[in-house]
Amino acid sequence: MNTLSFLQVILLYLSSFGGAVIAEHPYYVTVTDIEYNRSASALEISIRLFTNDIESVLKKKYPKKRIDLLTKGDKEPMEQLLDAYVKEHVILQAGTSSVGLNYIGYESKDDCIYVYYEALLDREPASLTVTNNLLFEYKKEQISIIHYTIEKKRQSVRLNNPEDTVTFKR
Repeated sequence: MNTLSFLQVILLYLSSFGGAVIAEHPYYVTVTDIEYNRSASALEISIRLFTNDIESVLKKKYPKKRIDLLTKGDKEPMEQLLDAYVKEHVILQAGTSSVGLNYIGYESKDDCIYVYYEALLDREPASLTVTNNLLFEYKKEQISIIHYTIEKKRQSVRLNNPEDTVTFKR
């Protein structure tokens, strides 16, 4: 686990998610943003994935399904497949309690898919353990960047495949 400086996070973000749609790209990165919303007593989660990467993984996982995350007419069946895949690869634990992810939806921006979740909690977590191995089966170079914000304090971690778990403390 590597703690990233703010500058490293920004540079990695800009280099991996900016620009036009391309078939191959030099970085294989997912970015997960988790923010604790005190008034809602919930974690608000957004996950960014390269569209071509997640579509490739879903096509391999569901070879008999037509995978197209960009066509609006196919959105409902794609939501089910995307939600199932994410829930298989992202697991949260607040303290010693498992946290259920409530799917909100997804959208496409530039060359990325943004997937949104909410996780209701009984109280503010003293610690949050995140297991995230999204797309690790796709590329051995896959990196997962996780940002966790609580009480206006942001912590960022980079996990290199196969490393997939981090615990954040308040």
